[in-house]
Amino acid sequence: AVGETFTITITITTRDNLVNGAQLELSYDPSVISVTEIAPGDFFAKPVEYAKKIDEKAGEITYAAGSFAEKKGTGVVATLEARARIKTDGLSEVLTIKNTSLVTELDNKTSVLKDMKGAYLVIR
Repeated sequence: AVGETFTITITITTRDNLVNGAQLELSYDPSVISVTEIAPGDFFAKPVEYAKKIDEKAGEITYAAGSFAEKKGTGVVATLEARARIKTDGLSEVLTIKNTSLVTELDNKTSVLKDMKGAYLVIR
């Protein structure tokens, strides 16, 4: 509902890749939601945050986190705290993962990120 705070989780499924970091480039419409916080999830052991920037005016987020321990599996890379500003006309993508996002794997110079899906909500 408009004015309510909610959490968006960014999850990862690595398949066979042993990953050690993720750089998220996210966008959202600041007239629809406001994002107040982004924090590491539980996927990486003892995560180190390398970049953390929320541009509320432009509706853009840059967030990078990783660990010195590689990991394979499924888990939460980051969580966002957001607040609904207006009603949506049905199901709407409220958070987009840009194609400049990366997922790193030790000894691999290219990103192993293959597929991305944004966050969709109905705000009433």
